[in-house]
Amino acid sequence: MEYLLSYIEKISNYYPLIVILLYFIYYIFSNSLMTILILVIGIYLGYYLNNYINEKINSYGSIF
Repeated sequence: MEYLLSYIEKISNYYPLIVILLYFIYYIFSNSLMTILILVIGIYLGYYLNNYINEKINSYGSIF
């Protein structure tokens, strides 16, 4: 843990945005409920977009 903190301190002198992103990623994955919620939303959106794209492809395929 000490190595990680020293590494973050070295990065923070030059790239504060990276430190903020690393902290955000750590917060999301340390909070398991938030991770499960993000995964469920991602899976739902993936299936929805997949079905929507397949319907559009099939409708254009029937035109030709």
